Amino acid sequence: MPRFPHALRLGVPRWRSLFARPRPYCLLLLVLSLVGSVSADEPLEDGSVRHESSDRETALRIYRERLRPVLRDKCYSCHGALKQEGNLRVDSVEGMRVGGDSGSALKGDGAGEGESEALLLTRVIESDLSLRMPIDGAPLEPEQLADLEFWLAQGAPAPEEDRPEPSPDEHWAFRLPRSAPTPTPPDRPRFDERDRSPIDAFVSRHLAERGLIAADEADRATLLRRLSLDLTGLPPTADEIMAFVADPAPDAYERQVDRLLASPAHGERWARHWMDIWRYADWHGRRMVPDVWNSAPQIWRWRDWIVRSLNEDRGYDTMVREMLAADEIAPGDPNAAVATGYLIRNWYALNPNDWMRSNVEHVSRAFLGLSMQCAHCHDHKYDPITQHDYFAFRALFETIGVRQDPWPGEEDPGPFQEYEYSTLRRVERRGLVAIWDRSPDAPTWWYSGGDERNRDASRGSIAPALPKFLAPDGSSPKRIELPSYGVVPTLHPAYRGAIERSFEERIATLHRRLESLDPQRAFEVERELADARERHAVAVAERRAAVGSAALSGERSLEVDARSGRRIIQRSLLELDRLAAGTLISFRVRLLTDRHFNMQLARDAAAGLTAGYVGFDAGRILTYRPGSFDEIEIGRYDHTAGEQEFLVRWSLEPDDDRAQLDVTDPTGTRSFASAKAAINGWNPIGDPNRPITFDIRNGQHVLLDDLVVACPETIDSSDGPQSQITDRVVLKVDYEPATGLASDDGRFEEGDELFGAPHWLGSFLDEGTASAIVTSVLLDENLHRSAGEVRRLAGRRKLVDLERPGIEAELRRILADRERQLRRHEAEALRADGSGSSTDEAIARVEQRAIDAERDYRTAVQETEGTIAAFEMAEATASEGPDSAARQVAARRRLDAALAATATSESAESISTYESLPPFGRSYATFSTGRRTMLADWIVSPSNPLAARVAVNHVWGRHFGRPLVASVDDFGRNGAPPSHPELLDRLAVDLVAEHWSLERLSRRIVLSSVYRRDSRVSQALRSQSERDPEAVSLWRRVPGRMEAELIRDAILAGSDRLDRRFGGEELENERSFDLTRRSLYFSCQPEIDGRSEFAALFDAPDPLQCYRRTRSLMPQQALALTNSRLIDESSMAAATAISERAHGDPDRFVDLAWLELLGRPANTDEREACLTFLHATGDGGTIDVASESSKEAAASRRAALVRVLWNHHEFLTIR
Repeated sequence: MPRFPHALRLGVPRWRSLFARPRPYCLLLLVLSLVGSVSADEPLEDGSVRHESSDRETALRIYRERLRPVLRDKCYSCHGALKQEGNLRVDSVEGMRVGGDSGSALKGDGAGEGESEALLLTRVIESDLSLRMPIDGAPLEPEQLADLEFWLAQGAPAPEEDRPEPSPDEHWAFRLPRSAPTPTPPDRPRFDERDRSPIDAFVSRHLAERGLIAADEADRATLLRRLSLDLTGLPPTADEIMAFVADPAPDAYERQVDRLLASPAHGERWARHWMDIWRYADWHGRRMVPDVWNSAPQIWRWRDWIVRSLNEDRGYDTMVREMLAADEIAPGDPNAAVATGYLIRNWYALNPNDWMRSNVEHVSRAFLGLSMQCAHCHDHKYDPITQHDYFAFRALFETIGVRQDPWPGEEDPGPFQEYEYSTLRRVERRGLVAIWDRSPDAPTWWYSGGDERNRDASRGSIAPALPKFLAPDGSSPKRIELPSYGVVPTLHPAYRGAIERSFEERIATLHRRLESLDPQRAFEVERELADARERHAVAVAERRAAVGSAALSGERSLEVDARSGRRIIQRSLLELDRLAAGTLISFRVRLLTDRHFNMQLARDAAAGLTAGYVGFDAGRILTYRPGSFDEIEIGRYDHTAGEQEFLVRWSLEPDDDRAQLDVTDPTGTRSFASAKAAINGWNPIGDPNRPITFDIRNGQHVLLDDLVVACPETIDSSDGPQSQITDRVVLKVDYEPATGLASDDGRFEEGDELFGAPHWLGSFLDEGTASAIVTSVLLDENLHRSAGEVRRLAGRRKLVDLERPGIEAELRRILADRERQLRRHEAEALRADGSGSSTDEAIARVEQRAIDAERDYRTAVQETEGTIAAFEMAEATASEGPDSAARQVAARRRLDAALAATATSESAESISTYESLPPFGRSYATFSTGRRTMLADWIVSPSNPLAARVAVNHVWGRHFGRPLVASVDDFGRNGAPPSHPELLDRLAVDLVAEHWSLERLSRRIVLSSVYRRDSRVSQALRSQSERDPEAVSLWRRVPGRMEAELIRDAILAGSDRLDRRFGGEELENERSFDLTRRSLYFSCQPEIDGRSEFAALFDAPDPLQCYRRTRSLMPQQALALTNSRLIDESSMAAATAISERAHGDPDRFVDLAWLELLGRPANTDEREACLTFLHATGDGGTIDVASESSKEAAASRRAALVRVLWNHHEFLTIR
């Protein structure tokens, strides 16, 4: 019979699934393998061999090393200090021997089979799954079962140190931190005279107790580099290092600390640390679609809030409170509201339950160091957190929603877009997003198995509550009545202040522009324009004499040359007051090349949509079939045979939604096409967005002339009662000097570009350098150049004429706009004031002032818009550069829109009552539940033992590369114990006492001797290094690698390329080589584009979870520092900058390069090797620095040396 037969009965169903009928040889092999695990003469884990005579010692070792860990993992949660199901504890041998309701766990059930049939054994091999232990977990493995049987067979011996696990109430992290007195020399056998602070005193005692000696202080250059990278994320400059090293003052180091803490870069450096912990993530979720979302596009404002808060040294307690409940604590304040981005970062469009789960998990991990997520499916196995506690904690967030408000001084982005199935999301960058109590009565349902579909409605809604084991008083949230600006955020004083500041700046700018106007400028520009016109006229005359006139009729036509681009010109028909049957549109065109040209009746010019058209394309004449947008061919022409000039006539039949389209030769005698064509609802009356459009595609070159629009009109006959119908010319554009017709587009001059002419505009579809110029001859390169000069000077002349009226009109409108906004803000605030301090008469007076201000503003807009738009048009026409055409298009559209609005806009007198004013902001609930305020206040209250410890541990870990508690997000009973518990508690107590100042905490740490220790191991301390190689006891500094952000920023700073501007929208990582902003400002999110390739190589933070950074080592890292675009561009820039400071002296260049890039001077051997490298040619020769031909080679060697230094391990290392 096998020695331990019940090993075969482990998980009976599992074995049945393997063997339908047990095979004798299978059973024999299994038993032999199990028995063999503890059989005689088998080597044990410590390398010894077990003999039968030492069975008891073996049983004790098995219990200590293997059984007790199994019991802790599988049994303590129900039968330990946390809980005693059936009054049984198995966390000690004595507890098992005493037993519970069913008697001793180490004795049988009365069947008389002896010790080997102990209840502990029978329950773990039970075949009935409803009875087998552990009840919720996997059964014991065969090896574990064999260990248990062997131990029981030896009488279940207990080690002398065997004790039950302590009560959770006694766990170090669940007790309030105590400020232990600072150790004094008698308490420290080896008092260290270098001790500068309580930190040093606690650590010195710790070292003395372990017989360890502290390393010496690092040299000054090393200290400053460590300090600068630590506090600002940027290396010190060579000048800063030299100044510090030479500073004899006893407080030199302290002054460096204060300088770096006061730097704006300090907030940026430490913001990235806290962003790791708080899981900062820019919006993500199928970004290329986008239809699924996590976070929000304006979340960057939370990032900037973190930076500002740290630079202002706002208390950690204030930061926590605002991140969780700014809408309740500082209602309506936009600068605080963005802090709730901490919760919005967890928002998930598709599943609100996922949002709630993330809030519970990461609020508890980040601020409390608790793994509350482990109580989602069952009571926590290690900490006194029940599943009910989990749902009560979730209820604290159940009511929240996301809202979207304007940022002070900016345009309102509209309400937040809630999730709608199959609806794409709008990537809204304007405004801010914030948390509010959207659903105060939202229930929290208990469900089982971690699946919200398993809801247990019989329990009712779970009330919000704090974890009972930490907050036993059972506090309840208190409803918070919100002030008016909490209900309507735009009523907050920050918005009124932004209005006033914004207008003050704009008004002051316009006054300065008025004062700077030069009355002599008009005469100068007029003289320059006259000279340019004369030069162009002479050139035109010479060209005409050589090649003849190119005009289709009269003296001039419009030449549109799209051989190097695409040109679209459009003429609005605001003069047309009705679209009658028989309305005529005609024009002449000559096709100088035969690519593609068309004329359109635009359906939506802004969107590039067409209602009707006639096109000429490689010999074919095209249009739309009536009643459709189907393209049909209606005629042909032979360009090579000279068929190049055409007269096109549209006779509109609007009632039938079509037109008679005829294409003939210029005399009208020969027809090329005649057909009915669709106009698809085209009606340009009063709509500048439905113009006539000419589209000259890439490669085409045309002349246009004689655009005529005529409307049939009935005229009474003077000879009698008969009347006659005639065509009234509404528009005629023949590009000649003024004809006197009211419909004429004005006086065209030779060389005018069509941009700038009234009613004409371009398109966003324009490409390249295509032109549209009024001319009498075909332009050659010289004429194009001279015409361009005339055009620019004409624009400048018009700009001079319009500048003062334009600025004055803008100033009038801005003053009216400021008045209406301030009056409206005043009226809304008074209306929303629920105190009852204002009478109805007072409110009515304020409302009337708001009405009057709105009327004045509308009148000002109506009277000034045309002047302002014409001024902007002149500015655009006079401008040069790649965006000149785009600016002219935008200005032209605004001018046309202004003209249309002037004719059609409502009178200011239409504002008759306060209710007829435009809406003012969005309003939200008048109260909030107070749930999150209760939570935030409790987290940072003196009665919470965790928050200060967790914060101190994070700060310490970022300063030293190793936290005092290794499990930074788990301070529970399954987490790691602190390496220096008294020090941790002292710092936590001091943090609270000093108003939670993180800056003071950092200052206290970096001023300590512990922080300043050398990272190198001297010969005298080498044996000590073997005893504590990781320096957990803090006897020396442990070197660490810079994070990904520091590496990139240090390279940019070393090359004098770093852009240090603060804040703003996140930048896309694909631009990380083009843009030189700090790495903090680039997108950070878990999709493929959420980190740059360079940052990914150096372990950029995982935005899903990064409570502690990881470090990897791979060959690609060296390649990135050797041959990447960042290194290529930066090495040359750094070499150039350092060389200029060295004034070309190679010796000085080497000295500066080592200080600038590595933070220390080169030693003699390093210096000599660098100088040899700089002077060598690479082929064994020597560079002649005086030779012009060798300068490029010398610059290349300097850049190569910079590249080498950036690949030095000391560059990456914080020592």
